[in-house]
Amino acid sequence: MIGPSLKLSIKTTEVENTMTETNSYYFPKGVWCDILNSMDDCVVSDGTRMIELKAGVQDYQLHLKDGEIIVYQNVTEINKNETRYSTGIRSEYLQ
Repeated sequence: MIGPSLKLSIKTTEVENTMTETNSYYFPKGVWCDILNSMDDCVVSDGTRMIELKAGVQDYQLHLKDGEIIVYQNVTEINKNETRYSTGIRSEYLQ
């Protein structure tokens, strides 16, 4: 867990076939949605058992608890829009 609303699940076993293999993870009670792969279904957990998830290509999965918000921005977008006012506010937000 990274705080009360963000869960990092790391693979502990080698996976040969990401289409058919799964890994088991514990989730606290609640609804958890994968924020790195929005095509996956959200996980509904009662907090009492391990849940099987597709192994995936990455070595980790990051889930956010339902109802929570994380604000982040693509770094390449920041680099493309370097025009700023002296207050540090990007100009496209002031139009």
